[in-house]
Amino acid sequence: MKNLKKISFAFLFLTAFTILFDINAYGATKRKVQLATGENHSLILNSNGTIYSWGANSFGQLGNSTEIDSLKPTPVEDKFGDEDIISVAAGAFHSIALSDDGNLWAWGWNMYGQLGDGSQKNRNTPKKINSISKVKAVSAGYSHTIALKDDGTVWAWGQNDSGQLGNNSTKDSSYPVQVYGLKNIVSISANGKHNLALDSDGNIWFWGENWGGQLGELFSSIKIPRALTLPKDNDGNNLVPAYISAGKYHCIALMFDGSVWTWGFNPFNDLDSSTSNPVKVEGLDNVIRISAGNDYNLALKRDGSLWAWGLNGFGQLGNGTKEDSSTPKLVAISNNIDSICAGNSFNLALDKNENFFSWGLNKYGQLGDETTENRTTPVLLNLTAVKGISLNEKKITVSVGSSYRLFATITPRNASNTDVVWSSSKSYIASVDDTGKVTAHSPGTTTITVKTLDGGYTSSCEVTVPVPVSGISLSKSSITLILNKTNFDTDTIHATIYPSNADNKEIIWSSSNPNVVSVDSKGVVRAVSPGKAVITAKTKDGNYKDTVNVTVTDEGLPEWKTIKMLYPVDINKNWKINFSLPLYYKTVTKENIYIKDEYGNKIDTELYFVDESNNISSINSDITASSVLIIPKSTYVKGRTYYLYIDNDLQSKKNKTFLKQRMKIEFKVKEN
Repeated sequence: MKNLKKISFAFLFLTAFTILFDINAYGATKRKVQLATGENHSLILNSNGTIYSWGANSFGQLGNSTEIDSLKPTPVEDKFGDEDIISVAAGAFHSIALSDDGNLWAWGWNMYGQLGDGSQKNRNTPKKINSISKVKAVSAGYSHTIALKDDGTVWAWGQNDSGQLGNNSTKDSSYPVQVYGLKNIVSISANGKHNLALDSDGNIWFWGENWGGQLGELFSSIKIPRALTLPKDNDGNNLVPAYISAGKYHCIALMFDGSVWTWGFNPFNDLDSSTSNPVKVEGLDNVIRISAGNDYNLALKRDGSLWAWGLNGFGQLGNGTKEDSSTPKLVAISNNIDSICAGNSFNLALDKNENFFSWGLNKYGQLGDETTENRTTPVLLNLTAVKGISLNEKKITVSVGSSYRLFATITPRNASNTDVVWSSSKSYIASVDDTGKVTAHSPGTTTITVKTLDGGYTSSCEVTVPVPVSGISLSKSSITLILNKTNFDTDTIHATIYPSNADNKEIIWSSSNPNVVSVDSKGVVRAVSPGKAVITAKTKDGNYKDTVNVTVTDEGLPEWKTIKMLYPVDINKNWKINFSLPLYYKTVTKENIYIKDEYGNKIDTELYFVDESNNISSINSDITASSVLIIPKSTYVKGRTYYLYIDNDLQSKKNKTFLKQRMKIEFKVKEN
């Protein structure tokens, strides 16, 4: 029966514990949105997983690479890699962060080794504590830190002059040491130089400094955890604690019945009136969250109303006055509060719409309202979380040496932290500066990414840097066109772009005199009128260009001029034909110039060029000649008739124009 009762209690406790939790002074439990207060600085972990800090920073406890105080929330430098932060805690002058992988990071004051990194060196940015893992909760006292591991054990490190490390010693430790005798712990809370722990059986354990009697006999320090004598209900049964919170010299506990109990130093009486036995706070019921400050307390009721009692010299009770109160007073804030955190005479609160509030002492700007003015009522902080980011372009093309500006839009537009980081996946292809200006360096493709510091939201743009054109050459250097002659009044210029893999091969064609010759986008030139013009082909990429000189003439077609002959002719007659233009040697063939007999049989002949000096050359020579010599290889038959043919496939040398008309000459051979 006892075992059944124990198991049932543990199930009930853990189920309720998921909704009955709080972030107390110098400590925090697992929650996505978190609050933590140190001696004079504040931490917030927002719903994006971004940590903000503000207030005093003389030891680097703000974690922003400086030791300069800040009057407004600024992001803690992200040293956490791929791990998500789920919890934060603040000591007097140091800070702790817990990841979802159970790892810890620490920064700030480290005189007693409270950062747990094996040194006494202060840190102004987060440093991972490699000597402990599998942590599920963390809390910090004035100059020490405690952690709850997933096996239910508690570990501590830092200052130990009052036994606050719980290892039966007063020797400081810069590495985690196990607290003696604790097991099955489900919740921890540290403040000042003492600690509380709650186990799964509902026992509250305490150890460390006992100046206010919060741990039992006044002034005696306790080096090993002891169990608190719990208050009883009307039936004589122990009340079951749901949550615990340690103040500087006192403690409070929230019971499952919604009642709140306190013990330790009572600031309204002398020390003789302080008590080590829990005393019920009258006038409070249906409480779901608690938080203990230095000499005051906060309690959140189920209806969303927030109540405070204790010292009020800096307005920390939040009721618009500075009058102390031994009984709970309503805080001047909406009935929509979700989380609370009491600190060193100042407080933080979060409502269900993720609005953050602060009030109380503000000497170092720990309220985050950009002033050092103390506040007797809560003020709203400018801490609207980022929900997304987008770029104005998804894909762009930028030429080598050129730049393009990308613009990022953060949502919502009233987000408090609009800082972003720009990066390029391949900066040697294209780099980006902190304004979003992209500069192309070499051909290829890269991805430009912008990332919000708050939440790590990203948006990307694919950047293509094309292979640049380095030159252009044209297939011809000069062209002659003949006006109004089919096949001779147009020509095509072919362009070659270098290198062959250049991305943009677009060419702009132009004519220096469109009234003489025109050119289209494909390099086709057309004669318009006699004259001269220059055709230019210019690359769109790089403005490289090449030119072709074009002459337009109205020159006629080639035609034969004279044939020196006698009639009738000798049996070995040679024929010399003169033309009006030099001939294109490849068209001077036996298919274009030949002799047939009267029966239509082609006779065998030899063809030769004859130049102006009557020099004879082979028709396979590319020379300038306007006469052709025809020599029969055998004698003609006496008295027979023959025909000399010149076909119009014969072309001129210069313009490749065809013979004006086909020619047929009849001749007869002498009979004797």
